[in-house]
Amino acid sequence: MGSRRRAEVLGPDRPGFLRVRLARPGDEVGAEGHVIAVPIGHLPSALRRPGSRFVARIEGRELEHVETDAWGETWILVQDRVRDVLSRLWDPLGVADISPDEYDHYIEPLVRLCAAGAGVATIADQLDAIVREGMGLVSQRTASETTARALVALDLPALP
Repeated sequence: MGSRRRAEVLGPDRPGFLRVRLARPGDEVGAEGHVIAVPIGHLPSALRRPGSRFVARIEGRELEHVETDAWGETWILVQDRVRDVLSRLWDPLGVADISPDEYDHYIEPLVRLCAAGAGVATIADQLDAIVREGMGLVSQRTASETTARALVALDLPALP
């Protein structure tokens, strides 16, 4: 599952593509950010003009989906809050300071667990499994439990 970024259409790219700037994690669209080429058909016609802004769900460096409703902006806020918890309390690779979006692909599954009412132990198990099985690192159970408590304590909006 990808992360969400604020995005802005810059203008045409090669034939059939538009240049789109993706904001850095936690930032508004502006001069900074990564520029990608997006097939015109991936954007609704109302968003194809230069200056059009939207929330993009990104997988790797590809636009996966365009959030066209208010949920996209709400998700950005949720993502920023969860990213902050993961970066401050978990960060098993020790890279949050240099790569703030390193753990973004874990955010949506964790938010869905929280929304489903999962407890601290279940979320800590998930975080610990990511560390052991996904990253091949030694268990960091204490950090996983601390992080899970903080995630459960977040007052997140209901998912659509």
